[in-house]
Amino acid sequence: MFWLWYVPRHLSPDRRAQALAGIPGSHPLEAALAAAATGQLPAALQLCGAPLSGQDENQRVLLRAALLTEAAQVPAARTLLLDHLPLCVHDQWDRAAAALLLAELALAEADLSGALAWCRVADEATTYTAARPLRLPSDLLRARLCAAQGEGAQATARLQQARRRVRNPTDDLQWRDAEAAVSLANGDPVRSVMALATAQAATPCALHRARLQERRQQAQQTPSGPVSRQPARPSRIEVILLSGLHLRVDGEERASPRDALTLLLLAYLILHDGADLAATADLILPPARTGRGSDARRDAARLRGLIARARHLLADPAVILVRGGAVSLDRQHTWTTDLTAALAPPGPTLPAWLTAPWIDDLRGPPGGV
Repeated sequence: MFWLWYVPRHLSPDRRAQALAGIPGSHPLEAALAAAATGQLPAALQLCGAPLSGQDENQRVLLRAALLTEAAQVPAARTLLLDHLPLCVHDQWDRAAAALLLAELALAEADLSGALAWCRVADEATTYTAARPLRLPSDLLRARLCAAQGEGAQATARLQQARRRVRNPTDDLQWRDAEAAVSLANGDPVRSVMALATAQAATPCALHRARLQERRQQAQQTPSGPVSRQPARPSRIEVILLSGLHLRVDGEERASPRDALTLLLLAYLILHDGADLAATADLILPPARTGRGSDARRDAARLRGLIARARHLLADPAVILVRGGAVSLDRQHTWTTDLTAALAPPGPTLPAWLTAPWIDDLRGPPGGV
């Protein structure tokens, strides 16, 4: 809920504190924020429904998108932000805020690769002086994303780095909020509850207090101790590419057609366990759509997005490990792929999208050597 402390951006600290306490100001966006702060989301949406002029209109769009998100109207919020983002090309603050909201939406839907992409947009925008105030929420979101990807140590490190940016009680509120999320993901519900209790006692906003209370109840019901990264028993995981796109875990379907690259990555790792991260990115990923050619850092980030997606589909953060620049599968499971059948020449005809030099290399020359 970073938007509470930043949108609309024109408010002074005193006027924002008044709005968050539920006392509406003279500006329609202050009235909308005050209504939202007391949990009156339909009224808040109505108050910021009419177009405004100039910079106020940009803030109205951002506030409305945030309110739609709080009201669980995610598709409408995403559409509003995506339509608005091209208009922010010369305003880095608005661009960063829109990207952070889009990252929040993606993270809430466990679209970790999408969240990472929008975090990168926000990171770039916050390098500009005008958007510097949004650097803290951007850093905290990255920490939460690392935790969601099962990268607990990196999440904690990012959280501690973000601590250096805390300058006032509002910053501390946001930091405690993120600390609670990271602690819970790291298997420390007691620390999570303590952070949530501290934030809950300090926030002036009734809506924020209610959200924090919901999370406290969730954390209190979570068993203490380290989170088990292993499933209850080894599973049979099938990656099907030649007769449709399927990912089956003990016969249960997990994937959708949009997961084609994720399935290709899993099939590649079945055949090349311990593959080099950079080489895997080069072989699996299609050319970037930016027109700027390949970039090793960008491709590595894109591949990590596919890895995060695979972990989510298989409900196990440790199903793919990245260590020392190498990518490997958790071999306690039984992994199979129908791509193996394509390796014996001449093999079946491959779908057009699946034709790749590395597959041809594995087949060897026609008729063998």
